[in-house]
Amino acid sequence: LQDGDATNDPVAVKKIQFFLNLHMGESLAIDGVYGNATAEAVGRFQTKYLDLVLTPWEYEAPTKRWYKSTRAMANAIVNCPEGELYLEDVPRQFINNYSGETFYYPLFAVEPSANQS
Repeated sequence: LQDGDATNDPVAVKKIQFFLNLHMGESLAIDGVYGNATAEAVGRFQTKYLDLVLTPWEYEAPTKRWYKSTRAMANAIVNCPEGELYLEDVPRQFINNYSGETFYYPLFAVEPSANQS
């Protein structure tokens, strides 16, 4: 999902907006439109979890797109793990194995509570 894409599923966008409001303290309208405000909020979420969300893709700045690793991090936060997650065109594997305490990544582990400010 990304800003301005006509194929965005409004129900999925509403879930993202609700999640970002609840877990990131955003004040997004739950309208199902992936506009600039939602994209900026997604960018803030990606920045907060940069090492787990964007580093596997070798990005250093937020993409503002809701894609595999961003979705996996959000699902881990709400204790809904996805299992192994493979990222195409990436030389390493991103493993989402959320135990309730630690979100595991092949190179290191980060405790979500330590990342949250």
